[in-house]
Amino acid sequence: MKVGDTVKLITTPTVDWMEKYLDKTFEVVDFPTDSGVHIKMTGTDPGWFWIVGKDNFVVVEDAPEPVAPEWFLYVVKCADDTLYTGITTDVTRRLHEHNNTAKGAKYTKKRRPVALLHTVGYEDRASASQAESKFKKLSRKQKLSTINESR
Repeated sequence: MKVGDTVKLITTPTVDWMEKYLDKTFEVVDFPTDSGVHIKMTGTDPGWFWIVGKDNFVVVEDAPEPVAPEWFLYVVKCADDTLYTGITTDVTRRLHEHNNTAKGAKYTKKRRPVALLHTVGYEDRASASQAESKFKKLSRKQKLSTINESR
């Protein structure tokens, strides 16, 4: 890493407000300390600066490409105002199945039409299934709160 490099934040933020910066790029301005790097957010003028630990960043050319989600947890609201949660590789297809075909879940067949409320992408089926299991254990109020927080 050197002055002028474009870098990205690579660590999981320890504070919520930092999450919005995970997809941003920064320019290395200076190295004020042995472990710190002085950065400026790319595209801001006049820029604002941070001094942060070098280990929290990676040069953009070296950054691993983000993996597109292959599995999705989805939540639909049924006509009777209940919620149904499932996982799929294709949310559009699955929503169509719930509303129009015999392939929809037994639960939703009698509660049509259903409307999509929420989706979250996951790298693999195991992660999506784990998230589905945790989500299904929440109360309705907690589920709606989770959905509203992600909007």
